[in-house]
Order: sequence, then structure tokens, then C-alpha cells
Amino acid sequence: VETMAELLDYFKNRKDQVIIAEENYKYYGNNWEYYGATIRSKYRITKTDLSQRGTDFSIHTPQQKLEAFSPLYGVHQAKNLLPSLWLSNKLKLNVEKAAKTASTLPFISRRHEPTFGENNVLILDNSYNTNPDSMKVSLDLINQLKASQRFIVTLGFLELGKRSAEEHLKLGQLLAKKVDYVGLIKSRWNDQVRIGFLKAGGDKSHFMIATTPEEALDLLHGKIKSNSIVLMEGGYQEIFT
Repeated sequence: VETMAELLDYFKNRKDQVIIAEENYKYYGNNWEYYGATIRSKYRITKTDLSQRGTDFSIHTPQQKLEAFSPLYGVHQAKNLLPSLWLSNKLKLNVEKAAKTASTLPFISRRHEPTFGENNVLILDNSYNTNPDSMKVSLDLINQLKASQRFIVTLGFLELGKRSAEEHLKLGQLLAKKVDYVGLIKSRWNDQVRIGFLKAGGDKSHFMIATTPEEALDLLHGKIKSNSIVLMEGGYQEIFT
């Protein structure tokens, strides 16, 4: 936040040349333009419709309202398009044409990258990395998609320092509410995740611990029904690849 504030200080007399993600409003206040999904933002997503084909969404700009589609999943991906539309307007390009290019966006490797398996099982690979905030986004995402069951394979979080025990306890509680089955990869924080999961009402027979992601998938394989979603969530790629 402090580093970015140095950049904003440079633009303090040219504020119309800056747009900021609305999540940073609490740091930078009313004097800047924002983009996001709330009324605070000049460029904002006003509606999303999520399906396995991708995300349909509406865009509100100061000049117009647009409809767009992206094969990428979720409102967070739609919001990421907004700065480019703001920039297109600044450069006097065709903003509507720019919005339509969202339909050609490629999937980003290991960042909610989808693979469809047998029996319409969606494997959503978000294994590049994770943190408490992005984990919540991923779990919300798979709950917005229609599915017969929801599974997760995860190591938990890396490098949270003194917060690790607390955050992994919270993770277990969150998983109990958001998924049907957990395949947890062995780490020093497995006990905290398991305690949180059971404390929040999770079924202990739906919680499995494995040495590797492949072993976790093997343990879960017999439980996976047609039209299920399997979320591969972050961190372990840094260890196992």
C-alpha cells in the first residue's frame, strides 16, 4: 500500500489518469477513480451469470452500458477487464469492440483453468498459489456453478507466519460449509484444518489426508459422481513441481 501510494503521489495533479481497484478504497479514499463491482466504481460490473461455459456479465461505464462474455470464471475475472476498457476510452478506441474481445481470452495456466473429465466432471485447476482471500473466492466460485458434489484438493496455505494455525483452523471451518469432500495434502497444519472442519459440522468420513495431490485424487475418486466439481487449490505446485 505504501509503495503504491508513492505512485499516486506522482499523479496527484493528474488524477484523471489513474484508476484503482475498489478493494483499495480504504487506503486511498474519495479522491480517486475506482473500478470494481459496486456503486463506488465508475467502471463496474453490474451483473454476472456464471455457467460451465464461462461468465456473462454487464459493464457500466460513464458513457455506456455493455454486455460481454468471457470463458474465464467469476466476477473477479470480469473486473480484471475493466482497466483495459478505461484505457481504451482514454486512447479514444472503440470501447464496445474492446469489451467483445473478452470472449477470446485464453485460460491462464493453473489459475481456475478448467478441464472436463468423464461424466461432465469439471476439474478446476487453481493450483498456482493461494491465500485466505483467494481461497474464499475459489470456494464461492465453485458454489456458484451448478454441481452434484464439490471436492477440493489442497495443501492449505504457505508462509502465513504467526497466523498459520489460526488461518488453517478457519480454513477447515470454511471447507465444511463449502465442499462435500476434502483431500488434504500432508503439512504441519493438517490438524488445525481437520479440527476446524469437524467443529463446523463436517463429516469425518469426507475428510482425507494424502501425501501428494495424485494420492488425494485417488482417495477421492470413488466418491466423485457425474456433474461434480473438483477444485485443485494452490500452494502445492511450489512443492511438488
